[in-house]
Amino acid sequence: MASMQAAARTLLVRCGEAYPVTAHRAATCTHDGAVPAAGLASPPMNRRDALLTTGSMIVSASLGALACGGNRAVAQNTPKAPPPAPGGHAHHAPGGDPTLAEAAQGCLAKGEACIAHCLAMFAAGDASMGACAKAVYEMHAVMQGLAAAAASGSKHLPALAKVAMEFCKDCENECRKHAAEHAACRECMEACTKTIAACQKVAA
Repeated sequence: MASMQAAARTLLVRCGEAYPVTAHRAATCTHDGAVPAAGLASPPMNRRDALLTTGSMIVSASLGALACGGNRAVAQNTPKAPPPAPGGHAHHAPGGDPTLAEAAQGCLAKGEACIAHCLAMFAAGDASMGACAKAVYEMHAVMQGLAAAAASGSKHLPALAKVAMEFCKDCENECRKHAAEHAACRECMEACTKTIAACQKVAA
C-alpha cells in the first residue's frame, strides 16, 4: 500500500509541478504525465483534473489494501472445525457391557416364545408346563431391567447381574425338563445358559 501511495504522489508531482498548466502554455498533460506530441488530438488535463485523478487512485489503492487485509484477518481468525474422532462415535456408555446386554435381549426374545408355547399347551388342556411358564415369566421380567442396566453401564449392574443370574438358573432348570420335546423350551434354556455366563463375569 505504501508503494502505491508513493507512486501516486510521484504522478501528482509530474502532472502538477513538472508540467504546470497556464494560460501561456499550449502543451497538455496526459494521465501518465507525458506531454503529447504536436498534432495529436489528446484531451487537455488541467491541475484540478490531475489532482482528482491522483486522489481517486490513492483511495482505490487504500480500499483494495484494506479489503485484502480484512480477508486475511477473517481467514486467520475463523476457527477450524475439529477433526472427526478416530474410529467413529462410541455407541454405548463408558462402563457398559454390550455382551451382557445382548445376552439379556436374547433371553427376552426366547422367553416370549417359550411363554407363548406354554399358553398354547394350556389351551390344549396340558398343564404339565405350568412350572416352566412361571419360571420363564419371572426371568423375562428381570431381563428387561438387566438389559437396560448393561447397555447404560449402570453402577448397580454388578449387584443386579448377581440377582438376575439366579432367575436365569431357575428358568434354565425348568426349561431343561422339556428341552428334548419342545424346541421353544430348548432355545430358552440355551439363552439362559449364555446369560448366566455373562452375569458371572460382572456379578459382585
